[in-house]
Amino acid sequence: MKFTPPISSLFEHADYRIDIQRSDLVDEVISGNKWYKLKYVMDKVADVGARQVLTFGGAFSNHIVATAAMGARKGISTVGVIRGDELSAQSNPTLRKAVSLGMKLDFVSREDYQRRLDQDFHAELAERHGYFYLVPEGGAHYLGVNGCMEMIDERVEQYDVVACAAGTGTMASGLAAALPDHVELWVFPVLKGGAFILDEMKRLLMQLYWDEEVVAEKMKKVKLLDSYHFGGYGKVTDQLVEWINDVMKTKNTPLDPIYTAKAAWGLQLEMANSNSSQSKALLIHSGGLQGVEGFNEMRQNAGKTTIG
Repeated sequence: MKFTPPISSLFEHADYRIDIQRSDLVDEVISGNKWYKLKYVMDKVADVGARQVLTFGGAFSNHIVATAAMGARKGISTVGVIRGDELSAQSNPTLRKAVSLGMKLDFVSREDYQRRLDQDFHAELAERHGYFYLVPEGGAHYLGVNGCMEMIDERVEQYDVVACAAGTGTMASGLAAALPDHVELWVFPVLKGGAFILDEMKRLLMQLYWDEEVVAEKMKKVKLLDSYHFGGYGKVTDQLVEWINDVMKTKNTPLDPIYTAKAAWGLQLEMANSNSSQSKALLIHSGGLQGVEGFNEMRQNAGKTTIG
């Protein structure tokens, strides 16, 4: 049965309305866009007869947990190459969850992690772990784009804007491919210097369509808003955390601090300051709530306000 994510009001003002699509509810473990990114990739793994998947991620990666869970359900072994050789499998709830789901973790230095696209490094990893099907960091694969197209349904017709956070641009590419022409896509990178997301979207869409004119047409509706990263990936402020807690209290809507909260913050400000006729926006909740436990552990250890 196809999952239809609920849509609810997030912010409503005299001049604009922002609703949120709770795509995070698609699965208890493989949350949000990770479900859509991985579903066809993992089917491909099974089709080619691979028995092991290897992928990359940071210590709090939603993608790592999702890949471990999807592999466990499909009977496919998983290896997670983790950035930071000073870490351990017990470093935080995210890594502990991945291990509990059967994933083997390989901790590499930050220098080696930068080689994650190099064929030579892949050969070294194959020597350590045996043959594997490589799933790019964050599920940045054309089949991931294909899956993310399914995050949109006919309800989007009523909106002027659809908005999302972006790390690799995979979900944003899928949304751009699926949205009707009259709906703009506002993309909020969560990394500092996130302008590269546009090039990544074009690259991923080319893998899907193999037609530059089609890709150019899809990209016309995309607006990049790269000033809401709060200092870079994984960085937050006390103000953002307090705002997340307020949204949870007043709207009963949990937001993860790394992705969706930043997009929600930016979208509200952009809509409030917009002079255009765009008055109805839909924010896609991309999941990531599994990371809140580890996030709170770090905040608590630092004597800072936590989420919840």
